[in-house]
Amino acid sequence: MNPKRRRDDLVVERLPEETLVYDLKRHKAYCLNVSSSLVWRHCDGKTNISDLARLLEKELSTPESEDMVKLALGELNSAGLLVPGEGEIPFAGGISRRAAVRRMGVAGVIGALIPTVVSFAAPTAASAVTCVADSNCKANPRAYVGLCCCKARRKCLATGKCSGAVC
Repeated sequence: MNPKRRRDDLVVERLPEETLVYDLKRHKAYCLNVSSSLVWRHCDGKTNISDLARLLEKELSTPESEDMVKLALGELNSAGLLVPGEGEIPFAGGISRRAAVRRMGVAGVIGALIPTVVSFAAPTAASAVTCVADSNCKANPRAYVGLCCCKARRKCLATGKCSGAVC
């Protein structure tokens, strides 16, 4: 079974060193590092794990490693960014990050290319516009920079004051 990336209900932004993916159904955002991004972009349902390993080697100058690809696919699958197949997905598990690093013997710069998919919950539209109590803005201004202050109807600044443009 060749892996295939999800395309539906995703907003994708490619950056030079990573790819940001927002899942519209789950309201989760993912940051794929350069190697995970490369693997995910080439998951077309036609490219197999061996071909993906060769692609990583060519594009990122890493040692050809199916373990690295399996690690990326496992993380992408766990994040729900691959199209689920019928039954058990053969690449979804069985290799940990620690085992992959040990088996590949990577260190230094290449170690930074170990596939990672970082996820974080993104606020829904309703919670994103919720106003901040003026006292919260004053107590912890850096946490609320740019959000609307309830009473002042202005933006919370890093100084702890509600000021600036009207919300």
